[in-house]
Amino acid sequence: AVRELEFRDRSGFPLGESRPQIKLRGEAVAVDLGGGRTLFALLTGANGDVDYAKRVADREGIWVGEPEGPYIQIGTPKARVVQIWPRPPYPGNLGDHEDQKRGHALQYPMLVTFQASNDPKTAMQIDPDNLAAIFGPGVRLRRIAIQATDEAVTVGIDMRLKWLNNYHDKMLDGSLINKSRNLENNLSKATFQVGEKK
Repeated sequence: AVRELEFRDRSGFPLGESRPQIKLRGEAVAVDLGGGRTLFALLTGANGDVDYAKRVADREGIWVGEPEGPYIQIGTPKARVVQIWPRPPYPGNLGDHEDQKRGHALQYPMLVTFQASNDPKTAMQIDPDNLAAIFGPGVRLRRIAIQATDEAVTVGIDMRLKWLNNYHDKMLDGSLINKSRNLENNLSKATFQVGEKK
């Protein structure tokens, strides 16, 4: 999937408001595994980070341009590929700063599938080390990688998940707020698709 990230320089703003503003447009990665089975890599991080898709490229240092300048345009076909999974486990504490975690496996997208594709309440989180437990023998995840590109933003996940547009203001279990640890109460349309189509 191709996503668009727009960075707005806020260096002239007062202290505390000067960090760059990041705007995301795009959707989850959908991987067809045959037999009607699909694996989704969400915009949310595996650890529940709702801003994962906004931050991962910056955290992995794949931007190009003047290091002291504002965040510049995204995209060059020559940009390096950054593998974000698999990686060695992070040896420190979960509360450590993001810069300390870089290069380790705490940050990758949340992987889910649906036991019934027409029922959002059947969402299941998938262990990247054990796809075979859900999808059968021989199915495994080789890698997850990101790269800057100038290709068009991917669209159409709402055609694959026909019910998705019904959940822009509620969680997949129908609740209006996130109130439990159940997976379907922590997912909404925003974990699969954000931004308007152009």
